[in-house]
Amino acid sequence: MEEPKRAVPGLRPDTLERVAAVVLAFVALAYVPLYLSMPLARDQGLFAWVAMVVRDGGLPYRDAWEVKGPLVYLVYALPVSLFGSVSWGVRLVDLLFVVGGMRLLYVALRPRVSTPLAILTALVLFTYYTYNFWDSAQADSWASLVLLGCLVLFFADGGEGVPGWRSSPGCCWAC
Repeated sequence: MEEPKRAVPGLRPDTLERVAAVVLAFVALAYVPLYLSMPLARDQGLFAWVAMVVRDGGLPYRDAWEVKGPLVYLVYALPVSLFGSVSWGVRLVDLLFVVGGMRLLYVALRPRVSTPLAILTALVLFTYYTYNFWDSAQADSWASLVLLGCLVLFFADGGEGVPGWRSSPGCCWAC
């Protein structure tokens, strides 16, 4: 039996994927301090303002008007209540969402592709969601990560899905 051709002579086929995954993981970890220091953009600032109103006993849509679903203000109220009016608190919660999404993507891909490729894809998700201050920490990206979780539930158990998975997309409507 012939040995399969290799893209780079002398390397196993998944070695390049492993190297790329390690390099991207290192870059992602090195990027975290910069990400936490990014300011809030206009949308995130509005969400944080409504969250401060909620923290102080107000209600969204009555005491502070903004058009997103109520869940984003409650999520923003968590770091505003814990850390005060600092952008790194919001960024930290966003980072937890993104890392959770990376894990969900890895879990969804791992049975279908090689481990290094699943890791690499999860790291690409990290860089996509955190590469700039304007588009990160958004309700839309959080909703897409929740939908990713719905897909994982759908594809669990060989495509039969976890019982009750059909009701999980409903939580996206609140975003």
